[in-house]
Amino acid sequence: MKSRGTAHSNQVRELFLSDAGVTLTDAYSAGGEVLMGTMRWEKELAERRAHEVTEVAGKLKRVLHEAEEAELEVRVKSLQVELSAKQVEKALRPEPPRATRASCRRVVAGCASCAAPTRLSCTGNDRSMRRLRFKFRLYVAGDAQNSAQALTNLHAICRKYLPDRHDIEVVDVFLEPLRALEEGIFMTPALVKLTPLPKRTAVGTLSQTTPVLHALGLDDLAT
Repeated sequence: MKSRGTAHSNQVRELFLSDAGVTLTDAYSAGGEVLMGTMRWEKELAERRAHEVTEVAGKLKRVLHEAEEAELEVRVKSLQVELSAKQVEKALRPEPPRATRASCRRVVAGCASCAAPTRLSCTGNDRSMRRLRFKFRLYVAGDAQNSAQALTNLHAICRKYLPDRHDIEVVDVFLEPLRALEEGIFMTPALVKLTPLPKRTAVGTLSQTTPVLHALGLDDLAT
């Protein structure tokens, strides 16, 4: 639309016809050219698609970064589990025998009034140990077979060595993962002796009684 001899702007505008009537819109330019009608719609559509592709690429990049971060966290957890296993292995390693004053049934030389050697009974500390009540906490992974074996073996050990003076608490790490993390449990099944102190931990199915008692500091119960 042109107008001659009147005071008007020479700026190029576009008439937009819609249900609301006729409106003036700014001209759309691309590459130094003014685009109108179908050419403008096609150009705008291409720009929207390019913008969507850029957004998708950004989201994909964020997902990749999150995946890499998750992978690093898994590697850290794996290293923590490996460290825990090494610590348990070290705890289960038998120590060289050493003399103790509180050993039971050791034979000593005869006293001045006795001609024959004298056999000592258990000391007071050992008798006190046999009267203590023990509290255990067993961390399991749902209905896993090794967790069930650990619970069965723990009951058997307690019936044999701690009859009527033990308490067992079972914690499912699937239901209460935070409790396991707070106590530094990264693999199951894991048994924690809570009382009497000091606290001790044993990992595995608890099938070998002697190493388990040693790991829990209960060697005296096996004598």
